[in-house]
Amino acid sequence: EADTIKQQIDSGELSMAKAVAQYSIVPEAKTNLGEIGWVNKGSGFPDLDELTFTLAPGEIGGPVESPAGWHLVLVQDQRDSSHESLDSPGTREKIRAGMLEERLDKYTVNLRMNKFDVVVYNEVITELAQNEAEWFRALSEKSEPSQEVLVDQIRELQQ
Repeated sequence: EADTIKQQIDSGELSMAKAVAQYSIVPEAKTNLGEIGWVNKGSGFPDLDELTFTLAPGEIGGPVESPAGWHLVLVQDQRDSSHESLDSPGTREKIRAGMLEERLDKYTVNLRMNKFDVVVYNEVITELAQNEAEWFRALSEKSEPSQEVLVDQIRELQQ
């Protein structure tokens, strides 16, 4: 079935996004269209990882089987990792900042639970939530569709 789906994608009969929406067994695939974001080499299943890192941007590969099922892979973009080694000062600083943030969060939670009474002002929370909702709405109006969405729209217009 995966071979047939890949042939339909390669021939332009089916877009990758539509294939994901129609055939993926992953529950959240219908909302994220199978996009998993940036991945690091060695972070996935070995066969899937090998396929992913042999593809060029825009190239569709597979099918390849993993313990999670069968996969078709579309690489949208590639970039070098900015933190590959623990010996790198940038990596160490990023880890240190994360640890400090985690400790500060725990300290703050401890203060709130054990040292100070917490007063909740519903009108302030409501105002903050409304401001955040407005910010997200404005941001979504400015955002551009992904390259895959644009390619799918162009193919649909051509058909």
